[in-house]
Amino acid sequence: MLQTARPTTTATTPATTTREGARQPDRRVCQQRSGQVRQDGRLMKLASHGIETDLPPGWEGRIGVRTQPSADTRAIGDTSEVPHPIVHLANFALPEQRGDFGSGAVDLMGDDDVLVVLFEYGPECANTALFKRQGIPKDLAPSMFSSSALQRTMPGQAGCQIFFTEAGRAFCSYTVLGRQSSALRVLPQANDTLSRTRIAPR
Repeated sequence: MLQTARPTTTATTPATTTREGARQPDRRVCQQRSGQVRQDGRLMKLASHGIETDLPPGWEGRIGVRTQPSADTRAIGDTSEVPHPIVHLANFALPEQRGDFGSGAVDLMGDDDVLVVLFEYGPECANTALFKRQGIPKDLAPSMFSSSALQRTMPGQAGCQIFFTEAGRAFCSYTVLGRQSSALRVLPQANDTLSRTRIAPR
């Protein structure tokens, strides 16, 4: 049974993420990380950019915003782009170099591993037709997952994408299963973690 103690991590560390499909893993991110994966039954609180979650034992996470591309940096992308927060939550150790939707991490997933990504879009997207669903998805079911939903096809893996609006902010929830046949075992963990996640207005 989970204890109620919720230590808060204060370390802020730069790490490297990339846009999916980018060749150079050099978009620097200022992000708060959860520290080591907890195994002692205590919840680890992770909070940044108006997003917070209480990670259960065995989970870790990152919340970050990529550096805005410019002619003076090595960041990849359109210089007119305004980066928004990206959340990576997983029940396995996350590598420091990851794509927006988990490339680099999905390569390391075992059969009982699950990765949850919350990718924020611009405020103009909130409450539009694509993002009409209200609230963070917390009821993921095996029937919602398919290999065709993966950003990057990996043998045995399956994904699920859900677009939604929460607190006036538009997000894509992207969840990857290390093996589709493990869905019944691992999805309760993912739903529990999503239930512990909160998004505040900007």
